[in-house]
Amino acid sequence: MRLITALLATAALAGCATTDAPPALTLDEIAEAYVKATLEIGTHEEGYVDAYHGPAEWREAAEASPRDKAALKAEVGRLRAALGDIAPEDPLLIARRDALDAQLRAASARLEMMEGRAFSFDEEARLLYGATPAPRDLSSFDAAIARLDALVPGDGPVAARVTDYVDRFVIPDDNVGEAILAATAACKAATIPHIAMPEGEAYELELVRDKVWGGYNWYQGGSQSLIQVNLDSDVTPDEAIILGCHEGYPGHHLFNSLLEQELADKRGWVEYSVYPLYSPQSLIAEGSADYGRRLAFDDAATLALYRDTLFPLAGFDPAEAERYHAVTSAMGGVEEVQQLVSRAYLDGDMTRAEAVRALMDYYLQNEAQAERKVAFAEANRAYVINYALGEQMVEQWIEARVAEGMTHWEALELMLTTPVVLGE
Repeated sequence: MRLITALLATAALAGCATTDAPPALTLDEIAEAYVKATLEIGTHEEGYVDAYHGPAEWREAAEASPRDKAALKAEVGRLRAALGDIAPEDPLLIARRDALDAQLRAASARLEMMEGRAFSFDEEARLLYGATPAPRDLSSFDAAIARLDALVPGDGPVAARVTDYVDRFVIPDDNVGEAILAATAACKAATIPHIAMPEGEAYELELVRDKVWGGYNWYQGGSQSLIQVNLDSDVTPDEAIILGCHEGYPGHHLFNSLLEQELADKRGWVEYSVYPLYSPQSLIAEGSADYGRRLAFDDAATLALYRDTLFPLAGFDPAEAERYHAVTSAMGGVEEVQQLVSRAYLDGDMTRAEAVRALMDYYLQNEAQAERKVAFAEANRAYVINYALGEQMVEQWIEARVAEGMTHWEALELMLTTPVVLGE
């Protein structure tokens, strides 16, 4: 009898425990908790939250009483564990879950970095962005350098000749604003036939100085952006087109506008109301922005924009546009150099002076530009992989969709309007 009584009591206690257990979190609940945690993490690191357009009271609460980093790391772990219990059947919801998990993985790693943990460049790139650049020796760029040697004849080292040539086409400060506006308008005109613009979208342009970057898009929400261009970065006609497409259309401005319209507003997926900079979202944002420039302008369209608009506007001889286009196009063959030099420098395999010299010799930068690239690496570390490597991964993803029957523009629009995980 005592044994039966004990068993009944144990069963009753077990039943109470089961009844009192908290219900499993839904994807929407995890998403809301993720946004609130992200805003709180942002109070511990300036610049961590790149954009936010969710409820104002969530930001106010985060700023008023943020949890400490240890508590936030525990919260991120709790949310990842809850995601592991969710097994949706809808492929779109599976993609949503996986994208949210990748964002949380990055948040955990960034919190560790805030607490002083040092990762190698590759491990940081993997944890924050989900990708790592393949090893490559700088000598592998010799063929690209040789092509430029033939395009820019003369005496002295080829790197110096190329930088001297390109520096001839730095747009005067008084003309930079007009050049950026013209290039961005051309980028938008090339995008509109393929991707519908959110109603009322617009941006403002501001010229600044003393930044480690050449351009920046500060997304304001409501399909509005502030685009800043750094006059110290020596804006050339090539850079004007890059900035117009990268920061504007079909780059950051359009990407953020579409995420807000299609995912945050229409679907109510609140995780897309916040953009933590050091996260896999940046791999897509930077990679698609660079890829979008190539998609918007083929060689003929680029040359026409130089010759007919940007060269006359800047006071350059339009007859030189064709040669200039050939040189700047060939410089695309060394795009991976920046991430490789940054890795070597940050991992201690190069001194700062050696990194500056390598960027001058292989990335074809003048000394001031090379110094800014090193300063960018010091400030943002492995973030640099999101450009060259991000573009490669975006292209691979899009080509896979094209092989299934989509056009390139349809595939890009799909990437900009649905949850995507490019890396691990």
